Amino acid sequence: MKRKILLLITFLLTGSMFAMAQNITVKGVIKDQEGITLPGVSIKVKASTQGVLTGVNGEFAISVPGNAILVFTYLGFKNLEEPINGRTEFNITLIEEN
Repeated sequence: MKRKILLLITFLLTGSMFAMAQNITVKGVIKDQEGITLPGVSIKVKASTQGVLTGVNGEFAISVPGNAILVFTYLGFKNLEEPINGRTEFNITLIEEN
């Protein structure tokens, strides 16, 4: 009986580790406050070297862990951090710095 319980606990812990390690593809569009798309916005995974830039239409796609935090940076605009929290689509509006 103890062996079965230990085996069950091991299986559950191993399964949860695989679930946390899975990447998801996140897509989105980055715009300014006037609704104009922003090309060349840097999107990085916080505490990582992984990242991408938005295309000419402000669109991006990146594969990230489901618990990651994305950091959006663009010259002349305030940096923005957004946790993934299982979302797969982001429509971001960056705010200009004064």
